[in-house]
Amino acid sequence: MILVIGPGHGAPAALASLWIEGSMERFYPGEYDRNRKGLGNLISRFSVPGGHPSHINAETPGAIHEGGELGYALAVSFGAVMDKPDLIVTCIVGDGEAETGPTAACVLAAVPCVSRGIRADVAIGHGIRSSSSTRRSQVP
Repeated sequence: MILVIGPGHGAPAALASLWIEGSMERFYPGEYDRNRKGLGNLISRFSVPGGHPSHINAETPGAIHEGGELGYALAVSFGAVMDKPDLIVTCIVGDGEAETGPTAACVLAAVPCVSRGIRADVAIGHGIRSSSSTRRSQVP
């Protein structure tokens, strides 16, 4: 089982989960401990110089690859499943990445996966965006 997180706004959820389950404390003892001070550090050091960036990077516990431009997380996920059909892959795509061409094309990739007997569920948070409604939600 693998978790693929796009390079956009999915990082806060991953960092919070890593803090809750203790990985941040194991990798950064004294900085992100599971106590009030550690939580304060996690919040105050998010997306500022010297803290964790607003995306998953090589300093994130368990991260294998730091992403590049938006749009390819779902493609990586589908590629992994098409290569190894028994693999369970969960992919988190942020609001901006959800509006890219590569992501739209990958949503359509569910059709060949299903025809090969691979289960491909795509859940879309329709209309959810960090600053305003998405273009997709404005289409009648």
